[in-house]
Amino acid sequence: FRQVAGDLTVTLLTPGPFPAGQYQTLRFEVADTASGTLVLDLEPYLGGLGHLAIVDEAGRRFLRVHGSKKSTDFNTLFPAPGFYKLWAEFQRGGQVHLVSFVVAVR
Repeated sequence: FRQVAGDLTVTLLTPGPFPAGQYQTLRFEVADTASGTLVLDLEPYLGGLGHLAIVDEAGRRFLRVHGSKKSTDFNTLFPAPGFYKLWAEFQRGGQVHLVSFVVAVR
């Protein structure tokens, strides 16, 4: 999964489908869109190097996940099977970049 938001290209590296009811790490890679090189100058945003909002397909379950202070990893648990939309936010140069992904949970 790969999405572009301005000068950032964000890739969800963790392969799906994801298991319901089990903790897992969602790992993202953030690269400079123009050069393709990994971004090493992300700024802290909401307590970590990123923020993740997750909503199930029915809009009944909302998960808010703060990223690690040292990496673009997020630990979360999808409570039930279905499709979930993820919004990942990363800050660079004082600007917050938002990308979204849809993932399957089995």
